[in-house]
Amino acid sequence: MVMFSGIIEEALTVNYVKHNKNDLMISMKPSFMSDCILGQSIAVQGVCLTINKIDENISFYLSPETLSKTNVSKWREGEVVNAERSLQLGGRIDGHLVSGHVDGLLSIDEITEQGEAFEVTFKLSNDNQKRLIYPKGSIAIDGISLTINEIDNDLFKVMIIPHTWSMTSARNWQVGKHVHVEFDSLAKMIDHQLKLRDNQ
Repeated sequence: MVMFSGIIEEALTVNYVKHNKNDLMISMKPSFMSDCILGQSIAVQGVCLTINKIDENISFYLSPETLSKTNVSKWREGEVVNAERSLQLGGRIDGHLVSGHVDGLLSIDEITEQGEAFEVTFKLSNDNQKRLIYPKGSIAIDGISLTINEIDNDLFKVMIIPHTWSMTSARNWQVGKHVHVEFDSLAKMIDHQLKLRDNQ
């Protein structure tokens, strides 16, 4: 099983996008190019993708399933995206365990400066998402490991420190933008088991 930590290694620029009828190819050039191999998994904006071509760039194929769950089909050349290579056994986990399997999209409701940090409020899309968040719980947004500070009905807030803001695609977030979300895996497992119990 491939896992990530939500600690972004690098914010990259998408330099090639090819739209086909039902799928997509994208390319970019990370600073860790020399360590990349075919078949390697990299989380891009929180989406677990597999390298399927290496030349002067690394390229990824995105299937219809991935496109249906994410906003990748709207990406264009010049898009800034977060990148993180998969975890290595025995290494530190500084964020939380992230699978790179995006659960859906959230919209940004508000961004306010708090000293040098930024408080960002997100709006949940439906009641099913509400079941998966809890105060001080972990959440991955565009692949960034964050902590939920406050919940108010269908809104929740996170605080983003200056380093994370400047080193990731968070610096390009705007109110109304839709971002990828991956909820905490433990919350999803418990929710699934409760649903099975309720349906018995």
